[in-house]
Amino acid sequence: MKEEYFGALYKYRGIPNKDSIRYKYLHDLIAKRLLYFSKPTQLNDPFDCYPTMSFGETVQKQRYNAERIIKEKRAELGQPILSPSQLQKKVKRFLKRYNDKIFINSALYNSISRNSGIHSFSKTCTSIPQWTYYADEHKSIVLEFEINKTHRLPFSFEVDYKEKRIVLDFPRFRKDEKYSHEMLQIITTTKTKDWKHEEEVRMVEFLLGQFTKNQVVEYPKECLTGIGFGLETSDDDKEAIKDMVKESGCNPRYFTVELDNIESKFNKVFIEK
Repeated sequence: MKEEYFGALYKYRGIPNKDSIRYKYLHDLIAKRLLYFSKPTQLNDPFDCYPTMSFGETVQKQRYNAERIIKEKRAELGQPILSPSQLQKKVKRFLKRYNDKIFINSALYNSISRNSGIHSFSKTCTSIPQWTYYADEHKSIVLEFEINKTHRLPFSFEVDYKEKRIVLDFPRFRKDEKYSHEMLQIITTTKTKDWKHEEEVRMVEFLLGQFTKNQVVEYPKECLTGIGFGLETSDDDKEAIKDMVKESGCNPRYFTVELDNIESKFNKVFIEK
């Protein structure tokens, strides 16, 4: 199992028009201290939380696994035992559907999505691409959170970046509870190498069938430790953010990101009160 992440986390956010739903979410994030969790199907990478499935390396092993799953499922439902010929017909249909990789992987993906929620952070507040993509081209903000063992929040894990998709042993996933828990953690915290520059940490919530579209978690006041303004954040937007902070009861330090004089990088500079 992965080790839980503790330390500073950063959330880049745009400051949208006040009449938009996105502004409401920003207000909820700061003033109401609410973290919204997304289903995997709502994420912006089609490979995210989308493993491919193994059902056995040989045809014989696949048939064995299919027979076992069919028998177990019928027993759970209280259905009568099948004759050998009836069982083989069921196995044939089962394997035909299994061999439709798009269908079977999509079914698994949707199951994972129903049972888990994700909230994403970064380990850095000075990422030039993230200021560009997620903070309205340097016109908005980044929030700094400090996560430690005293905060009652869902577990946070560093994201691993891999070239190949995760392969899930489906029969084992159904029967081995320890393996299924480990694989769910790996599946929800692994991305393709294209995203490595984001240095992502994910807060993951597993709710086993109870996850809703707008699942939220309230974070403690002491978690919000800083708010950073971009190179082009307007004074009006800065004041609007500070008003939200007053509503929240939090006491973050304010900072800006500024251009380094020598290297092509940002520096974090605190604003004196």
